[in-house]
Amino acid sequence: MFERGALAAMGTRFEIVAAGAPASQLRASIEEALEEISLCHQRWSPFSPSSMLSQINRSQGEAVAVDGLTMELLSQCQRWHDDTAGVFDPCVGHLLSERDPRRSGHEDSGILKNASRDSTFTGLTNVDINVAKNSIRLLQPYLQLDLGAVAKGFAMDLATDILRVAGVPSAFLHGGNSSISTIGHPPGATAWKVQLPQSSEVLELRDQSLAVSASKGQYAGEHLLNPFTEEWIDAESGGYWVRSNSAAESDAWSTALTVNSGFSESIQFSMPDDMDWGPLRMATSSNANEKTSKVSVVKSDHWSFLPTESEDKI
Repeated sequence: MFERGALAAMGTRFEIVAAGAPASQLRASIEEALEEISLCHQRWSPFSPSSMLSQINRSQGEAVAVDGLTMELLSQCQRWHDDTAGVFDPCVGHLLSERDPRRSGHEDSGILKNASRDSTFTGLTNVDINVAKNSIRLLQPYLQLDLGAVAKGFAMDLATDILRVAGVPSAFLHGGNSSISTIGHPPGATAWKVQLPQSSEVLELRDQSLAVSASKGQYAGEHLLNPFTEEWIDAESGGYWVRSNSAAESDAWSTALTVNSGFSESIQFSMPDDMDWGPLRMATSSNANEKTSKVSVVKSDHWSFLPTESEDKI
């Protein structure tokens, strides 16, 4: 009944299942969708020296010509940054490089480390996003971008569009079990049912997307930064889920809500009217390696598909 495919990319595992069309059509569509995700990985990996993101991060003030999708993603990041009063901030790559030097595009890691504690190096006001020239220029010499909060969701939006154009009527896509996109509903049911992590709460998805963001990562403890204080968000602050019509939107807003929950005084911003959201009620654990932000697809009398357990880290 279902055709499926999987791909390791962006430090996690993407999976697609599809139904409702001839098997050959489903397999071809899934392959094309996974190839698009792979291309997104090649564009925006912070670990690959040849990626578009790494080229931008090495530019040290020089304008870098970018492709249309990179411009579209960064333009959306600008909107999310503005709409959340700066809480959503992709300009934290240099801070993440301090924890993981493999992310750094600079040879002189000592200079980068000194710069990484300077608050003037965060905020998209330090990035010139020139839509007319399709170019990006970092206005601070050691600022680095990191798109990890939204790249998965953006890639899944592209993959979902490919499946829709190919005429696939029923599909479920996930990246690391924390970003989800759906088309239609599974055969014999009215919606895809998703259970939130460490909770009995079940959400229904039909042509919708879902993202969960937790201040404690699945494998490595704190992984979200306060862009104003440059401190790691306390794992005790929990996390949020967001359901919307776009996986990238859900990723961005769930990240912003979780980061904001770690502030001593929350910053006020308004959630869009076309999405719903809520807190994750997750049990705390002294085990930093415990998986805490995975969602699961709920079995029903109508269908039995469950995403394969992934060993990939996010």
